[in-house]
Amino acid sequence: MIRRRLNGPALALIAQITATAAISLLAIRAAGAGTASVAVQGAAFLIGAVALWAASRMARPGRGPRLISAAAILVFAVLMLTTGVEMQGAHRWLALGPVLIHPASLLGAPLLWLVAQDADDVWTAGVAASAILTFGLGFDGAASLAFAVGTTGLLTAARGSWKTLAPLAALSWILALWSLTRSEALPRVPYVEDVVPTVWAVSPLLGAAAGMALIALSAPLLWMGWRALGVGAAAGLAMAGFWIGLSAANLLGAYPAPVVGYGASPVIGWLVAIGLAMASARRTTHEVSVIAISDQPTAGRFEGRDHLLPVRVYYEDTDFTGLVYHANYVRYFERGRSDFLRAIGVGHADLLEEAEPLAFVVSELNIKYLKPARIDDALVVRTVYEQVKGVRLIIRQSVERAGEVLCRAEVTAVCIHLDGRPRRPSKGLVEKVTPWLAASGTAD
Repeated sequence: MIRRRLNGPALALIAQITATAAISLLAIRAAGAGTASVAVQGAAFLIGAVALWAASRMARPGRGPRLISAAAILVFAVLMLTTGVEMQGAHRWLALGPVLIHPASLLGAPLLWLVAQDADDVWTAGVAASAILTFGLGFDGAASLAFAVGTTGLLTAARGSWKTLAPLAALSWILALWSLTRSEALPRVPYVEDVVPTVWAVSPLLGAAAGMALIALSAPLLWMGWRALGVGAAAGLAMAGFWIGLSAANLLGAYPAPVVGYGASPVIGWLVAIGLAMASARRTTHEVSVIAISDQPTAGRFEGRDHLLPVRVYYEDTDFTGLVYHANYVRYFERGRSDFLRAIGVGHADLLEEAEPLAFVVSELNIKYLKPARIDDALVVRTVYEQVKGVRLIIRQSVERAGEVLCRAEVTAVCIHLDGRPRRPSKGLVEKVTPWLAASGTAD
């Protein structure tokens, strides 16, 4: 059973982490690191492995936990800037006894992961922007470049959220250009910043291995982001971009070679990022399995917490003018609500087979028609489950064409017994729906 569970990509990931740890320890030792530094690096890999395991089991946080977590990272950034260790005008570290913590490499990828959980959440994005700005004011070109590439990856994966993410990416790139063009006065340490060329001079084979390990840091994150959908893709690509930027900065200035060079914070931060990417990818497994079956109708996909269902306008959908008949938008909205539930593992047939069967009825529907859809148009039904309040589900929907909203609806659905009496949704239904609720108040 263990061999079945640890095959393919899982074995490749374990092999990469193990090889990277061995290469890092050998490389920093060959570059002149003392026994204490090698011991700290080894301990960081062990701590990071435990952190990876814990992060891989993270549930998708709601808005409240996201804001609290992002605010905590902002606090660390402020402490770094105001009370942290200063070197040649740069404020990049916090002292933890004899060990210097680099908050940006430890917490940067988790910060982007939080934003990726709901790319349209302006509050989390705003707190993240404040943290990115604070890190940038510490004259940390590596962190600013990492955030710039990471937010660009996030913007690419969550294209429908450009109003939230584009300002975040623009801020990150401005800070990166400002920091990287600033003269760098910090000395380069052979086993930190110059570990690859230093080791190459001693052992070309080990130097080549160190260079390859540095380049491959983002590979598992890219793989998981490419394989996942929705939030999983956004989180994976954002964190992959962060580590690409952090590694690239080593070539542009006196910035550490992350993970391969000496430094406990990048080691733990890298392994935590992998764990978080695993958690996000696991939640999209159901979506992947549905779409991978080519002879099955699609249940749509997720973009943040928005469910997107493609719909084609056929002749039967139109009236004599060639425009979509107004009542057919109600059908599109119903399909969107049903496929949202199907995509998270809730089927109407399954609800009827529960010990106490249940169904949904619409108790309130408010529609606003903005622009017409025409025959052959490719539409998208966007569905967001806002809240579960007692027996009611509050849902916000729209029909869009190439990003343009044609019709909006606010829907209240009520959960009922089969005899028509209202009832609260089952515990299993609530547990599946709650992680996808857009409102800060989850099911009551």
